[in-house]
Amino acid sequence: MGAIRKKISELTPSTAFNGLWTIGVDALNRSVRVSLQYIADTIASLKSGVETAINNADKATQRANTAATNADNSRKAIEANEQTRQSNEQTRQSNEQTRKNNETTRINNENARKQAENARVTSELNRVTEHATLKKNAEDATKAANDAAKSVDDSKEAAADATKNANAAATNANNAATTANNSAKEADKQAGRAKEQADNPPKMGENGNWWKWDETAKKYVDTGILAKGGVLYPSFIVDDSNMHLVMYYQDQIAENQFILDKETGHLKFIYQ
Repeated sequence: MGAIRKKISELTPSTAFNGLWTIGVDALNRSVRVSLQYIADTIASLKSGVETAINNADKATQRANTAATNADNSRKAIEANEQTRQSNEQTRQSNEQTRKNNETTRINNENARKQAENARVTSELNRVTEHATLKKNAEDATKAANDAAKSVDDSKEAAADATKNANAAATNANNAATTANNSAKEADKQAGRAKEQADNPPKMGENGNWWKWDETAKKYVDTGILAKGGVLYPSFIVDDSNMHLVMYYQDQIAENQFILDKETGHLKFIYQ
């Protein structure tokens, strides 16, 4: 029986590559057959690899964009922190000038106190000298009166004159003694004030200000002048892990000198 010949157009159509083959030559120019399913699987594998590469490229692009956005945000934060640092530096310089002015005032007050003390010592020396002079004058007047009384036997006139002179000398002596007593009282009063100030010198209060002794109220009063030396301002750093601004301070005074305004985000300095 002879072979049955059919046209390709007369063959039954196939909707799958499984079991189908084609022919060709390989790299060595040999005639070979190859499965159409193998070709389809190879094309699908290549297509999957390309799609994976495209997806990876898209993800890499997204990561690069995110990194660029983060870098830009970090740059803006650093610029904002630099402005804050400059503002803080200006505040520190202002605080330092205020401290210098307060120190100058303290030195001037100390010099005034020393001058007052020197004046008190000089006044005391003058009082002692004046008292000694008045005492000697009184003794001399008394001696003159005694000498005049001794001469009363020479003559009545001389006695009268001596009595008169003695009375005058006594009056002068009494006046001199009164003046000496008044000077002594005033000197004692000034000495008492000087002792009171010496017993109660200026001191630093719990709030960090100078407190001085009030002679009238008999107690210490706040002068409002800051007594602490050194620079009273905090330092700042930016935490790289979370971009937070961190403040370091030395004491409890500096702790209350800075507050953060929750509505505006501004860091405010409170002068004390």
